[in-house]
Formats: sequence, structure tokens, C-alpha cells
Amino acid sequence: MKKNVQHAINQLIHNYKNNPFNFLYEADLKAHLYSLLYPSLNKPISIPVSPQMQHSLGSSIKTIPLKTEYPYGIGFGQERFDVAIIDPDQIISVIPNLNNEVFWSQRVKIGIELKYLQLGDNLKYKVGDLIKDMEKLRSYAIQQYKPGGFIGAAILFVQ
Repeated sequence: MKKNVQHAINQLIHNYKNNPFNFLYEADLKAHLYSLLYPSLNKPISIPVSPQMQHSLGSSIKTIPLKTEYPYGIGFGQERFDVAIIDPDQIISVIPNLNNEVFWSQRVKIGIELKYLQLGDNLKYKVGDLIKDMEKLRSYAIQQYKPGGFIGAAILFVQ
């Protein structure tokens, strides 16, 4: 997985360097990275569902581990990774008292943050945002994993 992600990031950087004007917004970078990662991360994983919820959801939720704007933290959507890969070895079952929010609380194995400095943007502001993203990744790694268990990347693209 790590090798495929590194390859996709390298390809994104290469494609960006070839013509930065193919990417109008940060969302374009995110979409392109998703498309590069999808072929290697499109095999569904199963998230077990408690017996109380099987009547409405079945025995498990099937989803691919690749997500964009994936929330984590206390409460739905507290923080979000631009691109995330759910850790298939750390799956948490969906339980009724959380109203299915556990599905969106799966541990993330790889979190990626993208920033895009376009012509005319304030460099100081974008670098500040990048530093916040780096802190977010570091904080997640400390809270959720033993050393080496989470991989985070923050990438700044400059037009």
C-alpha cells in the first residue's frame, strides 16, 4: 500500500510539474490523486455491523478504503483528511448507540493533506495552513497509533 501511495504522489507531482495550469483548484489536485490511487485501492473492505443493526444494514458495510475529506476526531466531521486510506487491520464494528457514526470513525492508515499556492495567493497564509496540516497529521499519529503505524504527508503545490 505504501509503495502504491508513494508512486501515486510522485505521479501527481510529475503531472503538476508538466503543466500546473491543468489544476485550477486544490480540489483538482485531490481529484487527480484519488484517480491515481483508485486502481490499487478499489478492493472493498468489510466493516462488521452489530446484530441490532443488521436488519437495516446487513451483516457488514462494504466500502473501499480510499476516501476524500474523511472525518476523524470527536464528533462527526471535527477534522478531515484531504485524502485518507482506512486501515484495514484496525476496523471497528458499527454499533447502534452511535447511529452508524463509527463507520466514519475508522482508523486511517495514511492521511494526505494538499495545499495549493496559486498566483496571487498570500504565501504566508498558505504556509501557515500547511503548518496546521502538518500539526494535524502529527497529532493524529500520536493519538491513534504506535510509532510507525500511521503515515502522514502534507504537500504544498506552488503555481
